Amino acid sequence: MNLSTGPARRATVSVNCSTQPAVEASSRAVAVCDVGDLNLDGRVDLADITMFVDALLNPNANLSQIWASDLNCDLVTDGLDIQAFIEAIVN
Repeated sequence: MNLSTGPARRATVSVNCSTQPAVEASSRAVAVCDVGDLNLDGRVDLADITMFVDALLNPNANLSQIWASDLNCDLVTDGLDIQAFIEAIVN
């Protein structure tokens, strides 16, 4: 994992999706959960849908929620993660 901060206290993070790092960002610790398990109950299921949609639509969602929503591991939470999220729920 690489973490660098710029002058505006913005964090740029490179994360290997096969690990579960904890990073320091904006002076607070943020734990990254298993990809897709947004509510941290150990499963990717229907209970994660609301938080997944929030991460997609809310630019102010917390970092761990955004990272857990990046199911295709391209370091961006966007519409390209929706199919992988649905497959994670179904499987």
